[in-house]
Amino acid sequence: MKKLEYGLNSISVDKLFSPIQSRNDVILVMLEIVRLITYGINVPKNKASGKMLLRIDKMNRIFLFSKNKYYSMLFPFSLITNKNQNIVYGINNATFDNEIIALLLRFFKKDSLSSLDNALELALLLDEENDSFCDEKTVWRLVHTLLSFEPGYLRYDNDQKNVKSIHPASHLDINFTNTGKIKIGLENTISNKDFIDIVNTQTIPWELKK
Repeated sequence: MKKLEYGLNSISVDKLFSPIQSRNDVILVMLEIVRLITYGINVPKNKASGKMLLRIDKMNRIFLFSKNKYYSMLFPFSLITNKNQNIVYGINNATFDNEIIALLLRFFKKDSLSSLDNALELALLLDEENDSFCDEKTVWRLVHTLLSFEPGYLRYDNDQKNVKSIHPASHLDINFTNTGKIKIGLENTISNKDFIDIVNTQTIPWELKK
Protein backbone atom coordinates (compact mmCIF):
# COMPACT_ATOMS: atom_id res chain seq x y z
CA MET A 1 0.00 0.00 0.00
CA LYS A 2 1.18 3.52 -0.82
CA LYS A 3 0.12 6.23 1.58
CA LEU A 4 0.82 9.95 1.30
CA GLU A 5 -0.37 12.54 3.80
CA TYR A 6 -0.23 16.30 3.34
CA GLY A 7 -1.06 19.23 5.58
CA LEU A 8 -3.11 21.85 3.72
CA ASN A 9 -2.91 25.62 4.08
CA SER A 10 -6.03 27.77 4.10
CA ILE A 11 -5.74 28.56 0.36
CA SER A 12 -5.68 24.85 -0.56
CA VAL A 13 -8.58 24.15 1.80
CA ASP A 14 -10.65 26.87 0.11
CA LYS A 15 -9.91 25.40 -3.33
CA LEU A 16 -10.47 21.76 -2.38
CA PHE A 17 -13.60 22.39 -0.31
CA SER A 18 -15.37 24.62 -2.82
CA PRO A 19 -18.81 23.19 -3.70
CA ILE A 20 -18.73 20.08 -5.91
CA GLN A 21 -21.91 19.83 -7.97
CA SER A 22 -20.75 18.77 -11.43
CA ARG A 23 -18.16 16.68 -13.27
CA ASN A 24 -16.29 19.89 -14.05
CA ASP A 25 -16.01 20.65 -10.32
CA VAL A 26 -14.65 17.12 -9.77
CA ILE A 27 -12.05 17.63 -12.50
CA LEU A 28 -10.86 20.96 -11.06
CA VAL A 29 -10.49 19.43 -7.60
CA MET A 30 -8.65 16.39 -8.99
CA LEU A 31 -6.25 18.63 -10.93
CA GLU A 32 -5.54 20.62 -7.76
CA ILE A 33 -4.91 17.34 -5.90
CA VAL A 34 -2.50 16.19 -8.63
CA ARG A 35 -0.76 19.59 -8.45
CA LEU A 36 -0.24 19.28 -4.68
CA ILE A 37 1.04 15.71 -4.97
CA THR A 38 3.36 16.54 -7.89
CA TYR A 39 4.82 19.60 -6.19
CA GLY A 40 4.99 17.84 -2.83
CA ILE A 41 3.37 20.81 -1.07
CA ASN A 42 3.07 19.91 2.61
CA VAL A 43 2.21 22.28 5.47
CA PRO A 44 3.43 21.38 9.00
CA LYS A 45 0.68 19.86 11.13
CA ASN A 46 0.69 22.71 13.67
CA LYS A 47 0.09 25.26 10.86
CA ALA A 48 -2.29 23.24 8.68
CA SER A 49 -5.94 24.17 8.13
CA GLY A 50 -6.79 20.73 6.74
CA LYS A 51 -5.37 17.40 5.66
CA MET A 52 -5.17 15.35 2.46
CA LEU A 53 -4.55 11.62 2.51
CA LEU A 54 -3.88 9.48 -0.56
CA ARG A 55 -4.17 5.71 -0.22
CA ILE A 56 -3.22 3.55 -3.16
CA ASP A 57 -4.21 -0.05 -2.52
CA LYS A 58 -7.45 -1.86 -3.30
CA MET A 59 -9.29 1.37 -2.45
CA ASN A 60 -7.21 3.87 -4.50
CA ARG A 61 -8.84 6.81 -2.75
CA ILE A 62 -8.11 10.38 -1.88
CA PHE A 63 -9.42 11.73 1.44
CA LEU A 64 -9.79 15.42 2.31
CA PHE A 65 -10.36 16.62 5.87
CA SER A 66 -11.25 20.02 7.29
CA LYS A 67 -12.66 20.86 10.72
CA ASN A 68 -16.31 19.95 10.09
CA LYS A 69 -16.28 18.40 6.64
CA TYR A 70 -14.60 15.37 5.08
CA TYR A 71 -14.94 13.92 1.63
CA SER A 72 -13.44 11.18 -0.48
CA MET A 73 -13.18 10.26 -4.16
CA LEU A 74 -11.53 7.53 -6.14
CA PHE A 75 -8.04 8.42 -7.36
CA PRO A 76 -8.00 7.38 -11.04
CA PHE A 77 -4.25 7.62 -11.56
CA SER A 78 -1.12 5.73 -10.56
CA LEU A 79 1.81 7.06 -8.59
CA ILE A 80 5.51 6.41 -8.45
CA THR A 81 8.08 8.17 -6.28
CA ASN A 82 11.46 8.78 -7.87
CA LYS A 83 14.23 10.58 -5.93
CA ASN A 84 11.67 12.12 -3.56
CA GLN A 85 9.57 13.34 -6.49
CA ASN A 86 6.02 12.11 -6.96
CA ILE A 87 5.05 11.29 -10.55
CA VAL A 88 1.33 10.89 -11.33
CA TYR A 89 0.41 9.05 -14.50
CA GLY A 90 -2.59 7.51 -16.24
CA ILE A 91 -3.37 5.19 -19.16
CA ASN A 92 -0.52 4.42 -21.55
CA ASN A 93 1.84 6.03 -19.01
CA ALA A 94 0.49 9.49 -19.81
CA THR A 95 2.19 11.64 -17.16
CA PHE A 96 1.21 14.94 -15.59
CA ASP A 97 3.79 17.71 -15.57
CA ASN A 98 3.65 21.38 -14.57
CA GLU A 99 2.69 22.58 -18.05
CA ILE A 100 -0.14 20.06 -18.51
CA ILE A 101 -1.58 20.74 -15.05
CA ALA A 102 -1.51 24.51 -15.68
CA LEU A 103 -3.07 24.13 -19.15
CA LEU A 104 -5.92 21.89 -17.94
CA LEU A 105 -6.63 24.08 -14.90
CA ARG A 106 -6.81 27.08 -17.21
CA PHE A 107 -9.19 25.33 -19.57
CA PHE A 108 -11.54 23.72 -17.04
CA LYS A 109 -11.85 26.90 -15.00
CA LYS A 110 -13.34 28.50 -18.11
CA ASP A 111 -15.06 25.61 -19.91
CA SER A 112 -16.24 22.07 -19.60
CA LEU A 113 -16.04 19.33 -22.22
CA SER A 114 -19.80 18.89 -22.28
CA SER A 115 -20.04 19.70 -25.98
CA LEU A 116 -18.12 19.25 -29.22
CA ASP A 117 -17.53 23.01 -29.39
CA ASN A 118 -15.73 22.96 -26.06
CA ALA A 119 -13.65 19.98 -27.17
CA LEU A 120 -12.62 22.05 -30.20
CA GLU A 121 -11.69 24.90 -27.85
CA LEU A 122 -9.34 22.58 -25.98
CA ALA A 123 -7.85 21.46 -29.29
CA LEU A 124 -7.29 25.12 -30.25
CA LEU A 125 -5.70 25.81 -26.87
CA LEU A 126 -3.34 22.89 -27.39
CA ASP A 127 -2.49 24.27 -30.81
CA GLU A 128 -1.72 27.65 -29.25
CA GLU A 129 0.56 25.90 -26.76
CA ASN A 130 2.36 24.12 -29.58
CA ASP A 131 5.66 25.73 -28.64
CA SER A 132 5.45 24.42 -25.07
CA PHE A 133 6.35 20.95 -23.83
CA CYS A 134 2.73 19.75 -23.76
CA ASP A 135 2.34 16.55 -25.75
CA GLU A 136 -1.14 16.45 -27.28
CA LYS A 137 -1.62 12.69 -27.03
CA THR A 138 -0.66 12.79 -23.36
CA VAL A 139 -3.11 15.62 -22.67
CA TRP A 140 -6.02 13.85 -24.38
CA ARG A 141 -5.30 10.58 -22.55
CA LEU A 142 -5.36 12.37 -19.19
CA VAL A 143 -8.51 14.27 -20.17
CA HIS A 144 -10.17 10.98 -21.14
CA THR A 145 -9.50 9.61 -17.66
CA LEU A 146 -10.75 12.79 -15.97
CA LEU A 147 -13.98 12.68 -17.99
CA SER A 148 -14.69 8.97 -17.62
CA PHE A 149 -13.61 7.82 -14.15
CA GLU A 150 -16.19 6.94 -11.51
CA PRO A 151 -15.72 9.52 -8.70
CA GLY A 152 -17.19 7.32 -5.94
CA TYR A 153 -17.94 10.55 -4.07
CA LEU A 154 -18.76 10.45 -0.34
CA ARG A 155 -18.94 13.48 1.96
CA TYR A 156 -19.41 13.86 5.70
CA ASP A 157 -20.72 17.10 7.21
CA ASN A 158 -21.08 18.18 10.82
CA ASP A 159 -23.25 21.22 10.19
CA GLN A 160 -24.72 22.56 13.42
CA LYS A 161 -25.93 25.82 11.88
CA ASN A 162 -28.47 24.43 9.38
CA VAL A 163 -30.16 21.65 11.31
CA LYS A 164 -33.60 20.66 9.97
CA SER A 165 -35.68 17.51 9.98
CA ILE A 166 -34.43 16.74 6.46
CA HIS A 167 -30.91 18.04 7.17
CA PRO A 168 -29.46 16.43 10.32
CA ALA A 169 -26.36 18.04 11.80
CA SER A 170 -24.17 14.98 11.29
CA HIS A 171 -24.74 13.27 7.95
CA LEU A 172 -23.24 11.58 4.91
CA ASP A 173 -23.88 12.66 1.32
CA ILE A 174 -23.43 10.04 -1.39
CA ASN A 175 -22.94 11.45 -4.92
CA PHE A 176 -22.42 15.13 -5.68
CA THR A 177 -25.23 16.20 -8.06
CA ASN A 178 -28.50 17.45 -6.63
CA THR A 179 -30.46 14.87 -8.63
CA GLY A 180 -28.26 11.93 -7.61
CA LYS A 181 -27.49 12.86 -4.02
CA ILE A 182 -28.39 10.48 -1.16
CA LYS A 183 -28.34 11.86 2.40
CA ILE A 184 -27.89 9.58 5.43
CA GLY A 185 -28.27 11.05 8.92
CA LEU A 186 -25.92 9.92 11.69
CA GLU A 187 -26.66 9.79 15.40
CA ASN A 188 -23.14 10.88 16.35
CA THR A 189 -20.16 12.67 14.87
CA ILE A 190 -17.45 10.54 13.29
CA SER A 191 -13.67 10.84 13.28
CA ASN A 192 -11.28 10.90 10.33
CA LYS A 193 -10.48 7.27 11.05
CA ASP A 194 -14.19 6.34 11.07
CA PHE A 195 -14.70 8.01 7.71
CA ILE A 196 -11.82 6.10 6.11
CA ASP A 197 -13.15 2.89 7.62
CA ILE A 198 -16.59 3.41 6.02
CA VAL A 199 -15.15 3.05 2.52
CA ASN A 200 -12.39 0.58 3.36
CA THR A 201 -13.26 -2.67 1.59
CA GLN A 202 -10.77 -4.57 3.78
CA THR A 203 -12.56 -3.90 7.10
CA ILE A 204 -15.88 -5.01 8.57
CA PRO A 205 -18.67 -3.01 6.85
CA TRP A 206 -20.61 -0.39 8.76
CA GLU A 207 -24.33 -1.12 9.23
CA LEU A 208 -27.37 1.12 8.86
CA LYS A 209 -29.81 0.81 11.75
CA LYS A 210 -33.12 2.53 12.28
